Amino acid sequence: MRTLSLALASLLLLGGCGGGPDTTEDRAAAVDVLVEDLHLDYPGVVNVSPRELMSLLEEPDRVVLVDVRTDDERGVSTIPGAISRMEFESRIEDLGDRRVVAYCTIGARSSQFAREMAELGIEV
Repeated sequence: MRTLSLALASLLLLGGCGGGPDTTEDRAAAVDVLVEDLHLDYPGVVNVSPRELMSLLEEPDRVVLVDVRTDDERGVSTIPGAISRMEFESRIEDLGDRRVVAYCTIGARSSQFAREMAELGIEV
């Protein structure tokens, strides 16, 4: 069975909004609050730390990274080897038992994706 996990990666665009946190520490605290809220909103979603993800990527044939961000966001940056949600959905049967790790900017979209996959019977 596939395991669908959530990778909180690429904390992009956080500092670009006016009126937001002023220091790196303030920004980090704001992200921590967002992540904590996500845990409450999506209690069944498993988080994968960046360190865990690096370990998983040591065996690339056993993991598939799904970048659920928009095309424009993926055009700015992406984790090498990641596929889009659309590509994942078109190839889902071909991916076998590879572990699925979804990611976005903060975690809301990847958490929603994880929930949707769980509803389709993909083990979370």
